[in-house]
Amino acid sequence: MDAEYNKQYTFDKVNARLYEQKERELFFAWYSRGSILVEMNDYWGGAAQSFDELSKSTPPCRSKNALGACFGIRPGPIIPTIT
Repeated sequence: MDAEYNKQYTFDKVNARLYEQKERELFFAWYSRGSILVEMNDYWGGAAQSFDELSKSTPPCRSKNALGACFGIRPGPIIPTIT
């Protein structure tokens, strides 16, 4: 297998499941599709469209207070260390 085949295969997999996704998964699916198309040098047609759709989908995090919450990271207690 070569790099071009792998890019096309990954694009086909992401594209096939794209419209099955909702909310945060849809956001990252559009991001993945756009990123793959950039790797495939399809900037204006495919990647631009993907990133436009990305901006229309639900953002993964609406709270600007806890950036880690965007990715499911919950803040825990801070445990001081003794040095």
